[in-house]
Amino acid sequence: ALPILWTNPDEVAGNGVDDDNNGFVDDMNGWDFRFNDNDPSDQHGHGTHTGGTIGAAGNNGVGIVGVNWNVRLMVIKIYNAAGNDTTSAMLINAYNYVRMMKLRGVNIRVSNNSYGGCQEACGYDQATKDAIDALGDAGVLNVFAAGNSGQNTETTPFFPGSYNSPSILNVASSTSDDTRSGFSNYGTVSVDLAAPGSGVYSTTFGSNSGYGNMSGTSMAAPHVSGAAALLAAHNPSLSSASIKATLMNTVDQLPAWQSMVKSGGRLNIANALQNPTVCSYQLSSSSVTLPTKGGAVHITVSAPQNCDFSVKSDSKWISVLTPAVMSGNAVISLWVTVNPGITRSGTVRVNGSPITVTQSRTGIF
Repeated sequence: ALPILWTNPDEVAGNGVDDDNNGFVDDMNGWDFRFNDNDPSDQHGHGTHTGGTIGAAGNNGVGIVGVNWNVRLMVIKIYNAAGNDTTSAMLINAYNYVRMMKLRGVNIRVSNNSYGGCQEACGYDQATKDAIDALGDAGVLNVFAAGNSGQNTETTPFFPGSYNSPSILNVASSTSDDTRSGFSNYGTVSVDLAAPGSGVYSTTFGSNSGYGNMSGTSMAAPHVSGAAALLAAHNPSLSSASIKATLMNTVDQLPAWQSMVKSGGRLNIANALQNPTVCSYQLSSSSVTLPTKGGAVHITVSAPQNCDFSVKSDSKWISVLTPAVMSGNAVISLWVTVNPGITRSGTVRVNGSPITVTQSRTGIF
């Protein structure tokens, strides 16, 4: 049966008033960022199908069941009926809305993103990536479809899924015999795991009792989103990083996927529920002191496999030489410039945890 929609408890339906003062009038189930109104109803069918895979109601003898029977779906619309005319600005507005609602206390754990490429994401866009990162920093795991061009995304990126962000879980499509769907993009760094995406049977648009098959990485992603929501319900204390790592670390390792995706396998929800990875990040030092002449700094991070984290400097005079996103056990390298003054301090954040860098004439290099 159809999935159950999230209902805004602080909004009164149809009264034309922004009851919760969030800037959106009568946003009972989400928002339509394509037409900027409070009716995010699907006009195409794509969203209905992916929503059913995530959370179609179960145990009722009707139709199909979603991966997570009891999930609530906040509906975010970014397309017209043809499904071909959204923009990066609409995407960013959508991400910002979800982040706002998360910060206002709505228990949003996962976003499903079954879209990509032109028009909304023809290439790298820093503003789009920043909005995704901000959503991730708020504690939301962002599941993306890897794309349907049958290409290696290491050489031909497919955005937004190809952004190097610790909160992105990028999903390829597998067939019923656990091989790669011919259309599915792949990449041993930029694509994380596979999930069923060929001939997926789910809810269809136009009828409350309609069901049908669709194929695409758009169908694979909601299997992972549903699994992530189920894992979050089963173990609410897991962070978004822990959920991502758990789903990657518990895949079925399969020869067909060893050279195709980072995890080397296909989603296994039962394994994930029974074998959680709890991400923690141990730093070899939380503070360093250097002389005014500056120099290199190396910090060791100890973390479980596939626990991704960001490294950000808040000071122009502290450069991060290693990648801005790292995973598991790693060594962070920083470069500190010459200090024209006497003493100064700056901060580098590893998964939000601060490392204080101080320069002074009494520093030990």
